[in-house]
Amino acid sequence: MYEAKIGIIEDNKEDYDVAKSVLQREGHAVVRRAKNDDEARQLLEDIALDPGMIDVLLVDGNLKRGEDTGRSAKEVLDRASDLGLNTFLIFHSMAHPSQYGIESGFDDAVIKGRMHYFSSLRSAVEDL
Repeated sequence: MYEAKIGIIEDNKEDYDVAKSVLQREGHAVVRRAKNDDEARQLLEDIALDPGMIDVLLVDGNLKRGEDTGRSAKEVLDRASDLGLNTFLIFHSMAHPSQYGIESGFDDAVIKGRMHYFSSLRSAVEDL
């Protein structure tokens, strides 16, 4: 099995902890977390400078901007595209159907909090 280097853009600590646990149990390395809009922007810039640092980005569908909820996963996707990143991007949300993530241009999508969450997250990363 391929050990992917994964970055997680997620403002909710519980959701981050669940995703991290699932991914590490499957043998992947969670190497970086972005907890808000500014950290997500910095993470994308860092990947642009070192493309090999992260293979997969799990992107929260609705990321906090300071105290407000604001930056959408689509904005993160657009910024990654502007930077020419070749990172596999997975849409990760409770509020939007996973099909929205695919239609927006993500490589794959998972829905948080569903019974099939663990298997869908696992299969999304295994498809690399």
